[in-house]
Amino acid sequence: MKVLFEGDAMAITVIREEDFKLRKFKEELPEGVGFGEFVRAVFAKSAEAKGTDYEKNVTPWIMSCRVKDHGIPIFKTRFAGQRFDKGVVLGTCWGGRQNVPSEWFRKVPEEEIEMMEEGYGDWRKILLKHGGKEQYEQAMSAPLEL
Repeated sequence: MKVLFEGDAMAITVIREEDFKLRKFKEELPEGVGFGEFVRAVFAKSAEAKGTDYEKNVTPWIMSCRVKDHGIPIFKTRFAGQRFDKGVVLGTCWGGRQNVPSEWFRKVPEEEIEMMEEGYGDWRKILLKHGGKEQYEQAMSAPLEL
């Protein structure tokens, strides 16, 4: 048996891999608990436990995604229409060689979260602000692998 989730969130303790079917999972949620609400609670625990400081780590993560992995950094601020906890975003390296894991970032300034929600290509503005012109140019000239 492989355990996919353990914890006290929303009264669900263990989901065995062989039992993991989305429909069954939704049916097992306690009365009045929505699927999106539950998943956000799991995300919040993960962000709290594994989250890294945004200011210190966003530039190396973006550079790793763009230059080493040849992917595109994407920042997710919401799940099921609602924002993650205050100051939390999920960075995902889309495409590329799939060697850069997603990263939870904590202490993200509100104005940067709003910028992330405005459109696409936000990683460029973030890199210019936190990294600088040289890293920006290196990231922009890196190939893209899909």
